Amino acid sequence: IISVLSTILNSALIALILKSNRKEFGAYRYMLVMFASVDIYYGCVHFLIQPIPEAWGNVFYMAAHGFIRGKLAVCFYATSHSHSYVVLVFHFLYRLLAVKGSSYIGLFSKPWFFGVIFSCGALVGLSWFSVMLWLYDTCDVTTDYLKPILRDHAVSSSQEPEQYVIALFWTNGTFSGPRWKPIVGMVVMAKTLVFCYGFMLYAASEIGRYMKINAKTQSRKTHEMTTQLMHALMYQMLLPFVTAYSPPLIALTVPLLELYFPYVADITPLFFGLHPLLDACVVIYTIKEYR
Repeated sequence: IISVLSTILNSALIALILKSNRKEFGAYRYMLVMFASVDIYYGCVHFLIQPIPEAWGNVFYMAAHGFIRGKLAVCFYATSHSHSYVVLVFHFLYRLLAVKGSSYIGLFSKPWFFGVIFSCGALVGLSWFSVMLWLYDTCDVTTDYLKPILRDHAVSSSQEPEQYVIALFWTNGTFSGPRWKPIVGMVVMAKTLVFCYGFMLYAASEIGRYMKINAKTQSRKTHEMTTQLMHALMYQMLLPFVTAYSPPLIALTVPLLELYFPYVADITPLFFGLHPLLDACVVIYTIKEYR
């Protein structure tokens, strides 16, 4: 249901964006189309793969439970999962250049620049894919650790250990016998998030400052539209953090610290699925013309 609604709403949003000829949008309309398209793509991937992360003891493990299964399917899902915040970085860059009146905003009208955005998303996605495939590894140690857990504690329907992405952080109990590959993998994924969200927070602060300055010279209509776009952008930044990126962070932190929170398997897939649907809702609600 969520996947169907997400596809319908994001497709409607794309139609609204392309139909509008408001000059205040400029090339930003193509950024909005890109974000909605990524949400449709992500929703389809999530529906086909249906990943369910679980945690027990010191191990995080995730398998695909949808129409496409296997470890590679989970790794590919992680790739699609990383795209949203990369696109958001360029959203904030565009708005920052727009309120500053920078000539560099013309780059967003160049077709090749969208290739740059695509390449950045592909590189971050490749790093997440590599972490899942090679650093969250399947070996004799992780398999032996996981087998009794799958037998006795798996929330979802258990599969063979080779079908899982496995991050076993400690071999001799919490903070004893560290396994550096999954720890490094967690740091790599966290660094990309911290860098991107750090830039977005900086850009949001600068955009707010310039908007106050520009309000004195802008027409009321233009200022209202700029404010609506900024509100939509802030919602687009905060929602994925809550629905898409906090749940996996919790799922990885639980076994790292050996906390007991089996509900991660129930909560996380729902939040993952809601993410593209809520994205479309906030943009349509926030921008008056789309309402």
